[in-house]
Amino acid sequence: MEEQVLDLSMQLAQHEAQNKLGAETEVEGAKVQEQLEAVDCLHAREEEFREVIRGNDSIRQFCLTLVKTILQLRRSCEDLRTRLSEQVDQLPYRRDAAALREILRQVQKDLDNERAATSQLKERLTRLEQPGVSLFKNPFLQ
Repeated sequence: MEEQVLDLSMQLAQHEAQNKLGAETEVEGAKVQEQLEAVDCLHAREEEFREVIRGNDSIRQFCLTLVKTILQLRRSCEDLRTRLSEQVDQLPYRRDAAALREILRQVQKDLDNERAATSQLKERLTRLEQPGVSLFKNPFLQ
């Protein structure tokens, strides 16, 4: 009988040890699961950052193309203004010539304003081309 009690006591101790180990394993498993979820979250954030970086490059390229287009349009407008100015000087009626000269003065004023704005834009975009510059930290684009 004593042997049975001793044997049952040992079995009970083994079961308790196994239960304790199982509980510890469960806790450790939960911790590992949390860490895996954190790693998954970090991977997702990393992909988001990669998307932002690709977006920065796309925005830069778009802006540079935009500046080039603006510069081409400005040159075309200046050429047109020059040709119109030459033609106005050849008009036979002074009143028509004066009205057209006033229009040309306004066009020149608009071109000067646009030239200043384009220069500022070009300067800001040049700064964006520098390595390590983020579009999201650039006050020009915020």
